[in-house]
Amino acid sequence: MVSMGAVHAVLAGTFALALASPAFAQQPIRRLQVGVGLGVAEEHTEAGGEPFATPSLDARVSWRVGERLSVGALFGFYGTNDQAPLESDLVPNGFDVIVIDAPNVAQVRTWNGFVQWTTRSGLFIRPGGGVGWHRYASYTPFPESGPPQRYLPHESSEMGLIFTLAAGKEFRRSGRVGVAIEGFFVASSGEDSSGHRTVIGVNVVPLFRW
Repeated sequence: MVSMGAVHAVLAGTFALALASPAFAQQPIRRLQVGVGLGVAEEHTEAGGEPFATPSLDARVSWRVGERLSVGALFGFYGTNDQAPLESDLVPNGFDVIVIDAPNVAQVRTWNGFVQWTTRSGLFIRPGGGVGWHRYASYTPFPESGPPQRYLPHESSEMGLIFTLAAGKEFRRSGRVGVAIEGFFVASSGEDSSGHRTVIGVNVVPLFRW
């Protein structure tokens, strides 16, 4: 598992590189842009405890509506290296239950729209909003009538609203190909079972334009 110290070091080093790099050369405006973000992040849950280090993955598409303004959509995956619930997590005790372990089932998936403002030097800011899905551990008593003999584990999900904010810098390698380095923040509201979750991380994003 990625350590939190490594996540912090990558965040600091990536932004230092982005800010120190020269501006990209002026290129003809291409309207359609797609990209795939790959990086590392830390996830915080409403239950508290240590932040959870996780890979981050997203896919995005945008359309430039002016020289500097773009609108688009992004689908993100976080917490893919979380734990799985096990039957041994809960032990029946008559109609009561003894909790042996509480697995960290922390996957977050997001679907959001966004607007992005990009300066001539390639610096950008990108607020957005949409919906998120939280995975969480749940258990079904067996048998359903009488005192349970065991609890069958499975993963469930619930949906809530999200807010996202990203900032970084784009580097154009040619008219159609570029790369961006960005930091991002995701605030995702769940319901009673999963609670509120936040994700903070950094991505490297290959970009393709038409």
